[in-house]
Amino acid sequence: GSAYSCGLGVSCWIQGKRPVDLCNGGVIWSCCVPRNAEPSKEGMVKDALCGRTYLRNSKVVGGENAKFGQQPWQAAVVKRSFLSQKISCGGALVHERWILTAAHCVDRTPASNLRVRLGEHSIRDTTERYPHEEYTVRRKIVNEGFDRRNFKNDIALLELSHPVVFREHIIPICLPSKGDNFTGGFATVSGWGRLKYGQSYIPNILQKVSVEVLENEKCKTWFKDKGRREQIYDTMLCAGYK
Repeated sequence: GSAYSCGLGVSCWIQGKRPVDLCNGGVIWSCCVPRNAEPSKEGMVKDALCGRTYLRNSKVVGGENAKFGQQPWQAAVVKRSFLSQKISCGGALVHERWILTAAHCVDRTPASNLRVRLGEHSIRDTTERYPHEEYTVRRKIVNEGFDRRNFKNDIALLELSHPVVFREHIIPICLPSKGDNFTGGFATVSGWGRLKYGQSYIPNILQKVSVEVLENEKCKTWFKDKGRREQIYDTMLCAGYK
């Protein structure tokens, strides 16, 4: 509920404050927040249940804009340097201190150069109902069996430097049980990635689409029909449409 002004990041240190990236400008253009500022209680959810949304929104289908708070477990993995930052991958909040993401996104980047953004919706809009929150990464754990050549075991965990306060737009997702079979059901894909194969444009607003979970053999056949030789391993989940 507090309002702070955006300015040059270096000015925050001069004022005895700390820069927080709420202005989508990295360390150059930041929001100056008092060092002893109390965390906002706005939108806090007590005893939050995983996989549940706490903001009412209309249903969205087929690769369109998600509504604010509709994917509250969505994480944005941000790679930072001194003068720049960019959202490189998506992830999922699975615990107050843990993010599940893709190994190929973080295996070559030091944990100190990674940030996790939660509660983000539009990467260009700073007037949303609740602001996004950004966390530093304490450590990363990349699956020991990850192979960049074929993306086998492409999974990693990021441990956040401090626990997340669950809010209406920041809620963890539930993890499946061992042996669960989702073939024939529908899954939701979300993120800020490209909307079409080969497209250069990347949307500013979080996207979501519902896709069918396929048998791996069917997936292999579809790739083959398109002239693409893709390795689909038993540890992978294939979903989409032809």
